[in-house]
Amino acid sequence: MKRHELHVLRKGGVAHATIAKLADVPLRSVERIVHEAPVEVAGGATLAKARGGGRRP
Repeated sequence: MKRHELHVLRKGGVAHATIAKLADVPLRSVERIVHEAPVEVAGGATLAKARGGGRRP
C-alpha cells in the first residue's frame, strides 16, 4: 500500500522530501520507488476467466 501512496503523491506534484516525511519512509526509498512502474490492480474474476483459471463449470 505504501508504494501506491508514494506514486499517488508524486503524481500529485508533491516533492520527494515531503513524500518521505508524510509516508514515514526514507528519502532514498522514495526516490527509488517513484522511478519504478506504478502498482497495478489485479483483475480478479475477469483476469481468471481470460486465462482460463478458477473452478471448472
